[in-house]
This record gives sequence, C-alpha cells and structure tokens, in this order.
Amino acid sequence: MNYPTTAVTLAALALAGCAGLADLPPNYTLDPDRAEGLAVISMTLSGKSLGKISRFEYRLREIPPRNENAVEKSIRFRGTTQLARSVGRGEDARPMTGSIVVKGSDLREQIDVSDSETTGGRLAAVRLPAGEYEIHTWRLDEPGPYGEVELRPRKDFSCRFNVRSGTAIYLGRLRLELGDGDTQKLVVEDRRDSDLNGFKRKYPVLANSPTAMSICNIR
Repeated sequence: MNYPTTAVTLAALALAGCAGLADLPPNYTLDPDRAEGLAVISMTLSGKSLGKISRFEYRLREIPPRNENAVEKSIRFRGTTQLARSVGRGEDARPMTGSIVVKGSDLREQIDVSDSETTGGRLAAVRLPAGEYEIHTWRLDEPGPYGEVELRPRKDFSCRFNVRSGTAIYLGRLRLELGDGDTQKLVVEDRRDSDLNGFKRKYPVLANSPTAMSICNIR
C-alpha cells in the first residue's frame, strides 16, 4: 500500500558530540507504569553508498514545556550505558539530547533496510522518557584523502513528535538524498507496512504492543 510522501529541500551546523541512543534489548517490553515509550523510525541514504560512509546519524533533542522562569538543566551522556541507566532510573535532568545512529563504529545493529541497490539504511526503535522531542539535524562522515569529510545541513530542520508512556510511535521513513554539487533533500515517507513488519520481526515480544502513527512533518 502506498501512502502520501512529504518532501522538503534543505541546503548542506556544527554540534557538540552527543551520545548515540541504544536500540532495545530483545526482551524489552512496554509498560504504561514506566514514564517512557518508543520512537520507531527508519532512515535511509541515497546518492552515496553507505559502504563508503564511516558515520551517519540524526540528532534529536527534547523540547521542554514553555516556562520563561524555568531553569534549564541538561545531561550530557558520555555513552549509551549512561543513557540507559538514566532512562531506567527516570532521571529528571532535562532537556535530553542524543543521536540516532544509522551507521557508526559504536553501533551493534546491522543495516536492515534496502529500497534499491543505491538506497540503504536501518530501522531503529529508540527508548525515550515521555515528552516532546524533535529530530533537528543530521551528520555524515566520509573518508577523504586528507582525513574525514563531515557533511551536515546548514540549517536545523524540525521533525517533532511526542513519546507517551507505554506506547510505541511510528514516525515514518527519513530518506536523505545527496545530489551533485553538494545538494541534498530530506524526504519523509509513510512506510508503515514494511517498517512495522520489520519492527515485529526484530522485536517479537512487542508485536502486539500499541503503536501510534505520527508521520514526521518537517519544518
């Protein structure tokens, strides 16, 4: 079944490094009594071969409630272990930031999404405290003759979503298309049929868990 596709063209922000958000353990279950849920998303790259890329990631951040008198407090995780411990204990230092890694040396997951011979990526299920978030930039590292070349968009974009306790939310498929002349386009597709089937195969314990649909509307 085909679903509507939303596309937005971005031109190509240096950010401090942040922890990669670990995928789930195979026996993970959703529990409405825990203040956390799941974001399910697939991410692909075309225009460059993932085999020639050393790192590809999207970065997200929590959007705190609007309160002009509030003090901002945040955690800078030094690794996925610290992140998992924080989520497990319900640490309240917010807003939270992190990255969803498509490919990287610190990623145990395999590339498991392929649209064609030139488009590949992976499906991720990210465990997050309940709240509002946005995916706001991407980063791609490519080996070059004098070191690594880092690609990223010149401006942040915004793909907002809400994580609810005990629920998985499907955000769609982010397809980054890289073109000639260092151009790029980010496309969001509703691929719920193939992605959610892949999610159930990857995490059979979650096959009957509630899953909400909230396809990214990039701004």
